[in-house]
Amino acid sequence: MGFLSRIFGKNKKPKPHNFSRIMRNRDKLVIFLAKDHFENFNILNNVVGLQKEFKEIIFFIDQFAFNLFTRFALENKIKFRVFDKEQPIINEAVIMNFADERAVYSFLKRCNDSTIIDINNESNMQFLPAAKNSLELFERFCEFYSLKVTKQNLKLPISNQEIVATKQRFVQNRFPNFVLEISENYSTRNLEGLIKMYKQNFSANLYLSDKMINTKDLINIDPIKRKDLYELFLLASSADLFITDKTDIADLFAVLGKTVILLTEKKSETDVKCFSTKDLFLMKDFIAQHLKNN
Repeated sequence: MGFLSRIFGKNKKPKPHNFSRIMRNRDKLVIFLAKDHFENFNILNNVVGLQKEFKEIIFFIDQFAFNLFTRFALENKIKFRVFDKEQPIINEAVIMNFADERAVYSFLKRCNDSTIIDINNESNMQFLPAAKNSLELFERFCEFYSLKVTKQNLKLPISNQEIVATKQRFVQNRFPNFVLEISENYSTRNLEGLIKMYKQNFSANLYLSDKMINTKDLINIDPIKRKDLYELFLLASSADLFITDKTDIADLFAVLGKTVILLTEKKSETDVKCFSTKDLFLMKDFIAQHLKNN
């Protein structure tokens, strides 16, 4: 059943939607962001270039990423919110939905008087063939309405006080500090092999910020809490090396100027350094050179 039939019912004829009036007024542009942090960053870089086109721009983003994205230097007309079920209906707006969440779709059903563009084409404005990702859908919408987008290159400022405070969370010794943001589905056996390689070759202090493993036979391996994406970015900025198997976080931190190792069998589209479990010698050489240079 299509989006409109779910809104109005099978036996009710929907009233004509006034796309032209909404785009003529351009009161609000509302964007529900996806779970991919790097993709969301690219969307933000582009949407910032539409500030002159809309009176207000609202991003709905998850709680984990909220604190990081709100720290970019943006004009007051750009706002971030965390979506909840009590969110008032948004009408007379352009709504772009990149979040594949049931609660969001349930909410959008009630936004009858808004122009809605959705990554799955569950909307009253559709582009065919379906877009492959949120950035492509955004670009096609802008092309349709001849909106000129000036892509920005946003930076994330960090104070020296924040770096100093974060470094105090590390063991205070002469060894380098490595932060490992490893997901739960990453092989425990492979993670143990990486930890042994890091300890044997660099005597590093290792901090596990997500997946935990039993490492009683090795010293200076500690869990380290990160309550949100910004706190994780501070850890990556303060450590000597940041290692993760999460592609979106690796790509985001890399474009924000951090040295990141991405554990993957695939190549990244960015300049992030990628190594598979078969590349331990190459990874070791890269880390040695990195520590020497820094």
